[in-house]
Amino acid sequence: KKGKDTVAKLNRTLNDASFYGVRVEASRALRSIHTDEALDALLASTKQSDARVRRQVVSDIGDFYRDTAHASARGVLDAEKNPEILAIAIRNLSAYAKPETQTTLLKFLDSESFRNELAVAAIDAMRSQDDPAYIAPLLASLPKREAAYTSRGFAQALSSLGYLARNEEKKDDVREFLVSHVNSKKRAVQLASINALGTLGDPKAVPVLQTFA
Repeated sequence: KKGKDTVAKLNRTLNDASFYGVRVEASRALRSIHTDEALDALLASTKQSDARVRRQVVSDIGDFYRDTAHASARGVLDAEKNPEILAIAIRNLSAYAKPETQTTLLKFLDSESFRNELAVAAIDAMRSQDDPAYIAPLLASLPKREAAYTSRGFAQALSSLGYLARNEEKKDDVREFLVSHVNSKKRAVQLASINALGTLGDPKAVPVLQTFA
C-alpha cells in the first residue's frame, strides 16, 4: 500500500523500533513503495545510530533518481566515517552525470581505505557511468597503486578498464596494460585481464589470447 498513512507508519517504525532488523525492513519497505513521500521519509532518517540501519537507508535512497537523493549521497560523503557506507554513497553517485561527480570519483580513486574499498567503489561508479574520460586516470592510477588492492578489487578494476575502452578507436595503451597482467600469479587478476581483453575487442590482442586457448 502506497498511501501516506502507510509511509507515516513505516517512518515511525524506521526511527522508533527497538530492534535494528525491524528498522532495516522498514527502510526496504519505503524503497519498494518508491513515492516522493517514501523518499522524504528515508531522507529524514539517515542519522541512524546503528550502522546497519544507516547503511540500509543510504542504499535505499540510492534507488531513487532525484536531486535530493544526489544531495544526500554527497552529504554522506562529507559526514560519514564508516567505509562500507561511504562505498555505497560513492556507487549511488554513478547515476548522476555531473561535473562534480567526476571530481569526486577521481578523488576516491586515489584515496586510502581498508582493502582499498573506496577506490573500488569509485571504479564501479566509473564503469556504470560508461564515460571513456575515466580511462586515462585509471591508467595513471592503477599501476602505482596495484599493491593497495585485493586480488578481487584489482580484477574488478581491469574488467572496468576493458569495458570503458571497448568503443575507443585507439586501444593500444589499455591493451598493453591488460596484457601485462595475463601472466599474473594471482589467478583472479590473470582471468580478469584475459576477460577484459575479450571485452576490449582489440584484434591486436588475439595472438596473446591464443596462447591461453
